[in-house]
Amino acid sequence: ARAVCAQYGLRVNNFTTCFADGRALCLLVHHYLPEVLDIGKISQPLLGKRSAQSTDEGQWMSFSPTNTSDKLLKQNMILQKRNYKLLHTAVKQLGDVPYLIKSDDMIGCADERVVVAFLGYLSNRLLICAREMHAATVIQRAWKRLEYRRLQYRLNKAATKIQRRVRKWLVIVRERLQAAALLIQTWLRASNDRRKHCIRKRACTLIQAFHRMHCDRVAFAQDCARVQLLQDTFRRHLAVRLAERIHAAVVIQKNVRAMQARQAYLEKKSAAVLVQSVMRAALERSHYVEKKNAAMLIQAAFRASQDCLYVKRIRASIVIQKNVRCMQARKQYLKEKAAAIAIQTAVRKYQARKAYVELKGAAIALQAVVRGYQARTQYLLEKRSAITIQTTVRKYQARKAYVEQKEAAIALQAVVRGYQARTQYLKEKAAAIAIQTAVRRHQARTHYLELKGAAI
Repeated sequence: ARAVCAQYGLRVNNFTTCFADGRALCLLVHHYLPEVLDIGKISQPLLGKRSAQSTDEGQWMSFSPTNTSDKLLKQNMILQKRNYKLLHTAVKQLGDVPYLIKSDDMIGCADERVVVAFLGYLSNRLLICAREMHAATVIQRAWKRLEYRRLQYRLNKAATKIQRRVRKWLVIVRERLQAAALLIQTWLRASNDRRKHCIRKRACTLIQAFHRMHCDRVAFAQDCARVQLLQDTFRRHLAVRLAERIHAAVVIQKNVRAMQARQAYLEKKSAAVLVQSVMRAALERSHYVEKKNAAMLIQAAFRASQDCLYVKRIRASIVIQKNVRCMQARKQYLKEKAAAIAIQTAVRKYQARKAYVELKGAAIALQAVVRGYQARTQYLLEKRSAITIQTTVRKYQARKAYVEQKEAAIALQAVVRGYQARTQYLKEKAAAIAIQTAVRRHQARTHYLELKGAAI
């Protein structure tokens, strides 16, 4: 106890005042089993002026009511009860340790024999618990190794099965891909042959057209030479006939000009007669026009009034006709627009369908290549994801099985230790009662002898 408490800066010189505040016992439990009792929960009694001057080592100082004031005494008693309450809780968890001391009995100065007996039980139980913890740790490590080996065997077996199935599936997929590749190659070769045949056919057609054009040019040149020869002969014949016609035309012109002169004289004569008749008619017409203008002025005034009404009616009819024609034109425009849209729709559908068929053929070939690449990429991603998921699930299952086994082992250990602790506690209680009986008998006999000697 002295060596353990010295590590925490607490002096232990005796079994009375050093164990009165319960800190030494709490530190012993914390040293061997820190998960049962936390050092942060241990209360340190307040120090008075004398004790503060007399102590100069570490955090944990001894406590005695002789070196404190009356105000600090009550606070220290409360802290002391807290320490013993923590100790009692820890002893209950440990089991197999009779709780022989109480906080009320330890005020001031503890009973040395009671402290020694309790310290013996507590030390024995702490050593046993430490050994059990060490044994449990060794068993858990061995069990973990065994479980790890079993898990590795299962994982290897499962991985072997998965690899076999995956390899079979890969063989099937490879065969399918090879068949698809052969089909695509056959189609591509057929399309290439068709393209080459079309190119050759077009080349032959061009060569034939060029040859025919050359032959046509040669024949045309020959025909042109023949036509020129015929034209020269015909032009000579035409020149002879033209000379004959010119001579005949000169004779005809003389006769025609004589006839024209005679006709001109007759026309001038008839024109002079006509002019005289026109002048006379003009004079009579001027008198008639003056009378007619007066009548027209009268008629104009009357017609002006009628024209105003007529203009208004015409404007109204024009507006009506404009609206009617606008409506008719709009209807006709809508009909023509609908017909044009229908025609455009049909033409565009045909063009789009034709372009779609061409693009579809190219897209199918491109999609086959892209989908093959995507399928390979997706397969690799799914394979990696499946491996990651399997690893995570197996880790979780192994951790869950380990936690369940650990909880079952802890529950079983608690039951067994409880039974052992109760059995040991009953034995030690009977032994403690026997020891206390013998000690008290000895104390009573000694006290009796002292009283008897004093009385004598």
